[in-house]
Amino acid sequence: MGNRGEKARTNLLRWTRRPRRTWPFLVFIVPVLILGYTLYDAARPVALGSLIEARERPSAGSVAGYYSSAKTAEAARTPSVETSTGLSDIEVRRKLDILARTRLPSPPPSDTCDDLMVLVDREHHLPPGYEPPNLVSVEAHGAPVYGGEMMLRRGAAEQLGRMARAASAAGEEIMVSSAYRSYAHQGVVFTRLVSIYGEEQARWTSAPPGQSQHQLGTAVDFTNSAVGYKIHKAFGHTTASAWLMEHAPEYGFALSYPNYKEAETGYRWEPWHYRYIGVENARSLEEDGITLQEFLTREGVEPRC
Repeated sequence: MGNRGEKARTNLLRWTRRPRRTWPFLVFIVPVLILGYTLYDAARPVALGSLIEARERPSAGSVAGYYSSAKTAEAARTPSVETSTGLSDIEVRRKLDILARTRLPSPPPSDTCDDLMVLVDREHHLPPGYEPPNLVSVEAHGAPVYGGEMMLRRGAAEQLGRMARAASAAGEEIMVSSAYRSYAHQGVVFTRLVSIYGEEQARWTSAPPGQSQHQLGTAVDFTNSAVGYKIHKAFGHTTASAWLMEHAPEYGFALSYPNYKEAETGYRWEPWHYRYIGVENARSLEEDGITLQEFLTREGVEPRC
């Protein structure tokens, strides 16, 4: 009996002393738990934003991933999302959606439209406001014209005058029927042809505004009395056309749309249409034996202006 009483007193003492050892532990752990939950709640919106971004970001091996990597500069200009502990998950997603639609203004692209080798075709367009520099009268530089005033860039006009004089000395007549056209002027020309032939046929013989080499101020159309001063394929069978085919590269001009190359250039044969690309480039083109379209595509100068 005495042993039982002693054992009971021992158990009672253990029970009464336990809270004394437990309270210091509770005093320490409870604040830690509260602090941990607070930090978790504060970090939750940021973690959610990272999760959404990770899910929406394409993998590097996918087509979308390759396209996205090409936009690194644009992504670098994207402002970061600011979050606070008071934002709900829905509010965070809303902020991310707004951010996805909001971009900082892009810096102006480099100006390549003045480059003599710039590629202008059905896929590479000039903007409505583009106007080439240093436009001058071709007639003032010795090139005869049929119609009103014709203008080209100064370098092209100077070489055109030299070529016209050389052709005249060789007994050939070449007259300028068309030169620089503005975006608006090209629109009028194309609309008129559409009204006559329909859009599908018009696109084979004329370019919509923004797709015409004439807007560059380096393209010229030739004619002469042998074809009644008209723009006609019959010009390609004249001696003047043969002279141009042989000598135009010497003055920096190249035939833009040769015969039997419609599938490549997108236009039917235009024996009257030449473009100035510079003497050195024209000679290289002639040596390579390729079309102007292939030559310009290889150079890879796309219009940015």
